[in-house]
Amino acid sequence: MPQSYELAAHYYKKAAEQNHAPAQNNIGFLYQTGKGVPQNNELALYWYRKAAEQGEASAQSNLGWMHENGIGVPGDYREAASWYRKAAEQDNPLAQSRLADMYERGLAKPISDSEVMLLITKAAEAGNPEAQYRLGERFENGNGVPQDFRKAFEWYRRAAGQSNVLAWHAVGILYAKGRGVDQSLGQAKFYLEKAEEAGVCSGDLREVNEKIEAEQRREEREYRKMFD
Repeated sequence: MPQSYELAAHYYKKAAEQNHAPAQNNIGFLYQTGKGVPQNNELALYWYRKAAEQGEASAQSNLGWMHENGIGVPGDYREAASWYRKAAEQDNPLAQSRLADMYERGLAKPISDSEVMLLITKAAEAGNPEAQYRLGERFENGNGVPQDFRKAFEWYRRAAGQSNVLAWHAVGILYAKGRGVDQSLGQAKFYLEKAEEAGVCSGDLREVNEKIEAEQRREEREYRKMFD
């Protein structure tokens, strides 16, 4: 059956009007994105709140996002963190990642750094790519955990597998330096090119290309010596 946002919106709204929390969250998302219905942030906020107040974790996370970014409502970090926290307590990985991000940016105050680490770890283990990248950063830099390049590479790799652009760059750097993984300039070039094509520009790709060219020249010299 062909995908029809209009039909989905019709049935979600009917269920939402009967106080079905998941449907309320879904129709809120359609209003936020303008799929199947005219885009309307105020109605998105209305339905997210209806669902969130019933304990729907996804709606709580979405409502937190609206408050954090001032979408359909004045921006309010405290309110955002409050809704993220409610969803995070229900193990919603997106809310866990977003709440940890607010903590790390100083937009909300955590109980302790161990709370931040727990949120990031739980979200990463649940498959959230932003949390996986953030956990990789912590292992690479020894921030809140013992420095461990192998674990850093593993978490970056997982995030990269979900097309996290920053993780592509991070994996490329670790391949270039041989940290946590056997050095491979070819793999470094591959990931750094993907990152640069996605807008993460740095001098790292140029440096890797120069090393590859230098290695090719060395191999050519060694090859010629065999026949001199």
